[in-house]
Amino acid sequence: MKALQVVNWMRVKNYAQLKDSDEKYVNVEPLTQMRAMKLLYYMQAASLVLRNESLFDEPILAWKMGPIVKSVYNKYNGQWSIVEEGSITDADRADYNLVQKGPEIRDIVNTIYDYYGQRSASDLMEQTHHEKLWQDTPINQVIKNEVIKDYFKNIFLKAD
Repeated sequence: MKALQVVNWMRVKNYAQLKDSDEKYVNVEPLTQMRAMKLLYYMQAASLVLRNESLFDEPILAWKMGPIVKSVYNKYNGQWSIVEEGSITDADRADYNLVQKGPEIRDIVNTIYDYYGQRSASDLMEQTHHEKLWQDTPINQVIKNEVIKDYFKNIFLKAD
């Protein structure tokens, strides 16, 4: 799976929440590039720990603003909200359905999205900056999946 497919899953979910009149979604904010990056990072970590395999096949890089995936950065660079009126396509919905199809993946992305997704991008950035994993990785270098898994295994296995 590609990271952009997981981002499309987030975009479709966020768009649906923004349009939903249910009271529980009243404070939902549009998904930003930065928040999507941090959610990808935590989703990848959870997948590595709980499934013993990557959620997506692109590397995560340690940038000044925290962990990023280059393909997502390249697509959404310069945009604040990545969910706008009319921006959700049939291809985005197909990606959403692809992610939802596998029960293990669906459970991981929904759990991470629900747990971290309502936090602000700056709050998530601050959290990643306090994690030893990000601090120990040189800027602009790949954060290796083995290192991600090792760092998060006690966090995500305790949460089970």
